[in-house]
Amino acid sequence: MSSYLKLKAELAALDLQIEVALAREKAVAIREIQAQIKEWQIPLRDLQQAHGGRQSRVMMTGTQEPKYRDPSSGATWSGRGRAPGWLAGKDRTAFEIASPAS
Repeated sequence: MSSYLKLKAELAALDLQIEVALAREKAVAIREIQAQIKEWQIPLRDLQQAHGGRQSRVMMTGTQEPKYRDPSSGATWSGRGRAPGWLAGKDRTAFEIASPAS
């Protein structure tokens, strides 16, 4: 067997050993982390917020109450999304719908 083929075989064996060692050590680390999470009662949202992790956001869906009304056409807009043409470039306060008194 040439030295090249022998080295390639050794490399393949080492790669396999590396994968096995990594999987074994990763499993140990995961068990340790899970034990710490359980011991300290750390919720998932705290882990996600730590160090800029993904944060969950409440998305408003469905129909929204209108905030603006066009007096000439009666068209309304909730204030979400792209502004309608009848409101573009104008002062929105003039088109606000008065909220009912609480």
